[in-house]
Amino acid sequence: MKPELVRRYIDTGQVKLVWHDFAWIGEESRLAAQAARCAGRQGKFWEYHDLLYNRQRGENQGQFSPANLQTYAAESVFGNQAAAASKRRWRRIAAR
Repeated sequence: MKPELVRRYIDTGQVKLVWHDFAWIGEESRLAAQAARCAGRQGKFWEYHDLLYNRQRGENQGQFSPANLQTYAAESVFGNQAAAASKRRWRRIAAR
């Protein structure tokens, strides 16, 4: 999203941005949505969303496996403490 649009409309309260997950492509879609929500709880939703978007390589080809999602979180978005917390959450999610 363009920073200028955020400043002019969202930050001023003229527009409310609402995000809905449409995780319908398969298991990786669902896992990626859950990972983005974990990032959101740490104030990093859009950063992680953008990272996932830029790393798409096709539907259900392993790009958004639990291991890859953890790696993306640890390497690109979160610090080490947050990555450790994210890893614990992912273990619980992957065990379902």
